[in-house]
Amino acid sequence: MKTPDKLVKRVMDKMALRANQGMIKFGNTMEETKKTKIQWLKETQEELLDAAVYLEKCIEAEYKRTEKIVSWEGEKVNIKDLDENESYGGTI
Repeated sequence: MKTPDKLVKRVMDKMALRANQGMIKFGNTMEETKKTKIQWLKETQEELLDAAVYLEKCIEAEYKRTEKIVSWEGEKVNIKDLDENESYGGTI
């Protein structure tokens, strides 16, 4: 499959590489892997929870890098000096 989109191409290449690594490590393809629906759902949930932590770390690092974080108050983030074109999806 070809695509003119370089980002999509990179993702496709990474997926193929990961699939090949999985076949070497586990000795089978994802298609051949036998798990129950609940096992697949729980595995996906665990992966997404890890991803949420990675995202939080990167978001915090970016705000610290740009000196946008004033303070953390539980779930709230107080932000100062936002440009008119910037947005933050959290609670302000």
